[in-house]
Amino acid sequence: MPFKTILAVLGVPQTDRDLQTAADISIQVRAHLSVLIVGFAPQPTSRYATLASAWFEQRDWNLKALGETAKTVRDKLSKREISFEVDSIYAEVAGATYDIGDAPSILISS
Repeated sequence: MPFKTILAVLGVPQTDRDLQTAADISIQVRAHLSVLIVGFAPQPTSRYATLASAWFEQRDWNLKALGETAKTVRDKLSKREISFEVDSIYAEVAGATYDIGDAPSILISS
């Protein structure tokens, strides 16, 4: 049975090798490549207000890195002859499996 969609789940510090492999497989089997980039929210370390600002700063930095990684992946894939989409999700570790499983634009078809 031919594949219509290949799903590649990457972390924010995505590895070029993983992206390259997913793109190569998609090209070989003529499948659409759907890339999901996952960033994880830092765990709150305290209830004190002094740490709250550091938590928000880390969160903002993580969101910026997630956006930059998604842009980089889009740029790399746009240079190849491949059908693709790139989506990103920022999840808390505790609920990551549910958030990733419910990512709205990732559709797997056979």
